Amino acid sequence: MIDKKWVDLIFILIIVGISLICSSFMPDIVPLSWNGCGNIVRLGIKEEVIFFIPAVIIVIYLITTMAEINIDITLEGYRKKLRFYRRFFVVFLGLIQIYILINVIYKL
Repeated sequence: MIDKKWVDLIFILIIVGISLICSSFMPDIVPLSWNGCGNIVRLGIKEEVIFFIPAVIIVIYLITTMAEINIDITLEGYRKKLRFYRRFFVVFLGLIQIYILINVIYKL
């Protein structure tokens, strides 16, 4: 059986891989924000779209993993909550990244 930490790492690698694959389909300048009518409000470089959220996911994963290591063994309830929150943020932000990439590619 796969350790649950590996599941998080595999999901992070999938998100980074999807981001890198999508970067080949994007122009150098991409729309980053739209108003309610669907008009482009802000343009930016594609690296903002591709690397920002995966970087946040990795930072959250590293911080929560270090916190989990430093939690006393008698506080197992806190350790379980920390694992749950880490998995929640990794999956939630990963899905947001996929949604943003689909939106940007679709709008082009």
